Amino acid sequence: MNPRTLHITNGDSTANTMAEAGISGHILPWRDILHDGPVPGNLGLDELAEVRADFLQQYPVAGRDQILQGLRERDRTLRAFREFDAVVIWLEHDLYDQLQLLQLLHWFSGTGPDRGHLQLICIDRFPGIEPFYGLGQLDAAQLRSLLGSEQAITREQVELGHRGWQAFTADTPVPLLDFSNEDLSALPFMAAALKRHLEEFPDRTTGLTRHERQILEMVNVGEHRPGRLFA
Repeated sequence: MNPRTLHITNGDSTANTMAEAGISGHILPWRDILHDGPVPGNLGLDELAEVRADFLQQYPVAGRDQILQGLRERDRTLRAFREFDAVVIWLEHDLYDQLQLLQLLHWFSGTGPDRGHLQLICIDRFPGIEPFYGLGQLDAAQLRSLLGSEQAITREQVELGHRGWQAFTADTPVPLLDFSNEDLSALPFMAAALKRHLEEFPDRTTGLTRHERQILEMVNVGEHRPGRLFA
């Protein structure tokens, strides 16, 4: 891998393993749980960072200023992507990662990256890892073995990402529902991830989200320990 490569991945766990694996280049963790909290539309990176920092602050773990600084540094690196010979996005199939992919594709849709400059590694399985949850399960050698599997991101994928982000950040869930019912095969894990997100809107009969219903079902059969409920 070219040392002048920007690697964008889903968080610190994977980023740390990539560094341990000796993957050369600049490694940028994308630290944001976009499926939780406000993500209003029609905002630039700077404006959205303010909104997300307001939501993500959690005393005493991290204050607003600390989180905002981290988002600002992340976005500065992203804006400097043309200083790198290639940008490789490392993600997995789940909702957390697929929303990050939408955000990144939406942003790149306004920059016109050179053909082949933008590449993607995105998996939903790995040999010998069962069940597979994500890149964070892989050790250094396993993660390094993914080098060479990156695929150039296509114009169709960028356009889908742009429209998907607009739908995700809309004022109502209707545009996202419509988008999730389109042919999203160019982003093979997107439809299932968005379906999972839509399950967190209140049920029309009970008023409960999927999480709330599952928690109550477990409590009803005798599981009261918060740690086990979380797991």
